[in-house]
Amino acid sequence: MNNAKFDPLIYRKIDMKICVVLALTAEIEFKVLREKVAVS
Repeated sequence: MNNAKFDPLIYRKIDMKICVVLALTAEIEFKVLREKVAVS
């Protein structure tokens, strides 16, 4: 059995959002990325 889970200290929710957006796009401007993940 695999008991692996995300460590919130290492994998913050915002980091995962950024990874998802980057994985779904070939290229993106930082301004657009910032808007997509709702960071300032």
